[in-house]
Amino acid sequence: MDKKLPPIITSNSSFEVIRQGGCVYVDKTSYLASMVMGMDKLYFLSCPRRFGRTLTISTLEAIFRGRRNLFKGLSIDSLDYDWKTSPIIHIDFGNCGRNTAEDLEAWLKKAMRQVALSYGIAAPDLSQHADDVFSDLIDGLSCLGKVVVLVDEYDKVLLDNAFSPEVEELRRQLGGFYQVVTRYAMVNEFSGLNNLKHLSMSPVYGTMLGYTQKELEENFAGFIEQGIKDTGMSREAYLAKVREMYGGYRFSPGSEMVYNPVSVLLDRDGPHEADVGREAGNEP
Repeated sequence: MDKKLPPIITSNSSFEVIRQGGCVYVDKTSYLASMVMGMDKLYFLSCPRRFGRTLTISTLEAIFRGRRNLFKGLSIDSLDYDWKTSPIIHIDFGNCGRNTAEDLEAWLKKAMRQVALSYGIAAPDLSQHADDVFSDLIDGLSCLGKVVVLVDEYDKVLLDNAFSPEVEELRRQLGGFYQVVTRYAMVNEFSGLNNLKHLSMSPVYGTMLGYTQKELEENFAGFIEQGIKDTGMSREAYLAKVREMYGGYRFSPGSEMVYNPVSVLLDRDGPHEADVGREAGNEP
């Protein structure tokens, strides 16, 4: 592979790491700008794994922390955004790993305490229920600005315990916790959240996750040319094979199809020699 090609990271979903490392980043900030500058305040986004949801949350966090230096040259940097910093509560249930309501309660309280300490405010009273601790934390942080709550892997605890007798207690625990946000949004797991703007199948946000054909060819041109050279395929045949292997996803009827970003980048050289053989009608 040509050493002049920019590095690609698929094992780290930190926007800061990707941008500071000079790695390839497909600019999706125009979508995020419409969210943070819009009138809606509660958003829900569901998608298959490995489509960049965690990176999206990391990018939002950088925006709300006012890290404009990381966005130089990206779409949002050219817009009239004020880049004010906001206190952030970032909860990643991918790191939770709890399988009882009691343990989940303790984990949530600990997470809330760590957020309070990071902002130098008084820790909430941990003798309260986690819902009340969460509410007190939001109240405490509000003196520093408009509070932003970012939740990643919102349903992982339930998925990990789908066949456990504890699942209903875990569901109630999480449902009450999420409803705190609505007091200051429509998902099946938590029927009380009825004010969320659901982006998952929105035609406006249909290509916010995944890579469009244009994004793939523009951002990974060097890798594509290297792949064509290595396989000996024509450009048309090579791109068709890449599309067959990694494309074909659509999040909204009528929206453009997209590629799974992690899958196509993990196999960044594109079709293997075996695929070239099949393309020519031969067995490898």
